Amino acid sequence: KKTKMSEEDKGIEKKEEEKLPVWGKLDDPRKPSDLIGHIKRNKTFFSRPCGEVELTEYDNIKCDGAPILQCFPSIGYVSVMAGKQIVKTLQLPLVGIILCDQFQVSCVVQGEQPSHPARVYGNEKLVVFICEMSMKLSPEVIRSVVDCIFDFAHRHRSPMIYTLEGTPKTQTLELPTGEEIQLKLPDGGDEEEEAIPDERLLVIDDSLLTKLTLRDNAEKIASGELKPENVPTPVTSPVKPRRKKVAGKKKEEKEEEKTLDEIEAELFGKSLHYVTTNEELARKLRGMGHIPVVDGIIPGVTGGLLAKAVLTEQEVTAILAPTSTLFPDPASAVPVLKLLHELLQPAIDLSKTYQDLEREGSDLEKMIRGLLAQGIAEKKQQSNTPFGIYG
Repeated sequence: KKTKMSEEDKGIEKKEEEKLPVWGKLDDPRKPSDLIGHIKRNKTFFSRPCGEVELTEYDNIKCDGAPILQCFPSIGYVSVMAGKQIVKTLQLPLVGIILCDQFQVSCVVQGEQPSHPARVYGNEKLVVFICEMSMKLSPEVIRSVVDCIFDFAHRHRSPMIYTLEGTPKTQTLELPTGEEIQLKLPDGGDEEEEAIPDERLLVIDDSLLTKLTLRDNAEKIASGELKPENVPTPVTSPVKPRRKKVAGKKKEEKEEEKTLDEIEAELFGKSLHYVTTNEELARKLRGMGHIPVVDGIIPGVTGGLLAKAVLTEQEVTAILAPTSTLFPDPASAVPVLKLLHELLQPAIDLSKTYQDLEREGSDLEKMIRGLLAQGIAEKKQQSNTPFGIYG
């Protein structure tokens, strides 16, 4: 009965959401006239140079003992979207900024208040380092940002640094004709104009884990512990013939066995990956079904934090989510927020955070996909050469 009631409640809630007005659920009690664009000045409490960057903390900072969430730009902007959603729903105050000569000269306006691109929000429960601006940074600056975060964690006795990263995934798009195509960014281009981090530098190699999984499944089938039909991926038998669409044409492939790369993508391609210095947390994440990074290359701030973690007593955990390399992918940030909700509760409840992003991100993704599909369809009509498509 409890299960039935919960399903009915979900159905009622969904219907109520569908009846919402254009402005949706708005918890802000203010009137339009209350927004006057007045800038409130922050008072500096502490400034500390860290190599190529300088950290400034404001006098309202109260975050001793709080875990840190690192949300600098990543593939698909997973980290930025997750961080902004957390800051928004938890209403975390701005407590500091990071300055650097190589940072883009601009300001981010949030809640009528302008600030620098790299900012620190937080309270006694959680601290978020975030920067929306994707920019080309030298290795010296990246190392300085890493040192800055470690220094902050040490001075404020942070028990854990969580760092978020996106991993590139194959993007499938359905055209108005019903044809499905795979999209990816073309290779090459001007290196000076590339965003950081470059997804081609990030590599997650699950081949060893795939081989161990296949061998384990084969042994269990041989012993009768596991039935072949219950194995998600065939161990030795070939798969059914598949149809591959190339440049709008259907091509029947001969019956063949799946390659190791295909099995690897099928088993782990859609899963969250992680690396952590905490053994207890590692076992918990593995028990939750998430995948450890056994081999790979992780660039940028996340890679720097992990590399330095082995030389310190500071706990660091990286969470990597598969995401699009073509456009901001809100859907990929939702499982990250759900995992953080599990790890940070009961001190912090992020249920509203991921629910809001799930609702808002779904509409955004539909719009982006629709525009992409329409644009590609029109381009294909004008030329026989597919644009940005690799079959």
